[in-house]
Amino acid sequence: MLLALSLRVAKSVIWWFNPELPVIWIQLGLVACLFIGPLLYYFLKAATDGVKEMPARWTYTLLGYALVSLVLLLFFSARPYIPIWRKFIIPFIYLQWFGYIIASGWLIRPVVHKLIRKGVSLKPNEKWIVGIYIGSLFTATAYLLSYFNIRLSYIAGPISFSVLLYLNSLILLYRKRTDELF
Repeated sequence: MLLALSLRVAKSVIWWFNPELPVIWIQLGLVACLFIGPLLYYFLKAATDGVKEMPARWTYTLLGYALVSLVLLLFFSARPYIPIWRKFIIPFIYLQWFGYIIASGWLIRPVVHKLIRKGVSLKPNEKWIVGIYIGSLFTATAYLLSYFNIRLSYIAGPISFSVLLYLNSLILLYRKRTDELF
């Protein structure tokens, strides 16, 4: 998931400073989004259900997205296909990403309910789960709002991801003091 998000963010940052970036690089960043949603869901599912080994169904889903990505990048990565990307492919990618965000939220709803109840404290791993979910939701929302040109700079997505990544990394590095940090 971090690799897919990092690829998406790297493309965004490079494009922000160099809008003349070749189309294939722009589209590579976009197809990376096909993996962010499923990987977030699988990560949270593994964390909440204690899955130790990746089920075959997850592997097949990711291979399916890899095949779709390969077809898109091999056959639809030239400039004449940009209108098709804007009208069909990008909305599909963002819809898929948000579908998995919603499914992930539904998956962790018991942890969220626990968070809302007064007097109930979350375990450090539950705080981590909620933090990753909220960070992913915020990053996806920033990209989506930017796509629809809704009062948000395009660079907000990469910046939000970077801040959240560094924050979560610090928490992971200092996990002995995780309870203190939260």
